[in-house]
Amino acid sequence: AESSRTGASACELDALELPRESSSDVRYCRLNGKFMSVTHACRNLTNNRILFLLIEEGQLQGSVQLALAVKANARHRAEVQKLLVHSRARRRGLARQLMEALEAEALAAGRTLLVLDTLQGDVASSLYASMNYQLAGVIPGYVACNDGHLEGTVIFYNNLA
Repeated sequence: AESSRTGASACELDALELPRESSSDVRYCRLNGKFMSVTHACRNLTNNRILFLLIEEGQLQGSVQLALAVKANARHRAEVQKLLVHSRARRRGLARQLMEALEAEALAAGRTLLVLDTLQGDVASSLYASMNYQLAGVIPGYVACNDGHLEGTVIFYNNLA
């Protein structure tokens, strides 16, 4: 999602270098434009972070991360992090597809409560609201922008149960 205030997108994938698959703290699910095997590919891995990659014709189009809470009293929840869609692939429903795959995997992992935050005023807020995420509140001055000014962050949650 792009920020009209800064003129630059915090979520651009144009220059992204993919991490090596040997990384011990990230799970990789190559989606190849379809989500048929995401649940199976990710469910059997043991790390606490799942990285979903949307790849079409060999090109990375988008990604999102699911961070599984590890505290004993938090085994029912997870955090949605860094939903990114390449500028050339926007307005095609890819962010929604990534979120739907993430939600299916969260449920398979027994995570029924998802939380996330996004820049206040960001276009992603409308996507989350359309997917039944509820506004929990706003934290003013939470994000330091490139030019140094502070912006609020919006907290959303979704009870998948």
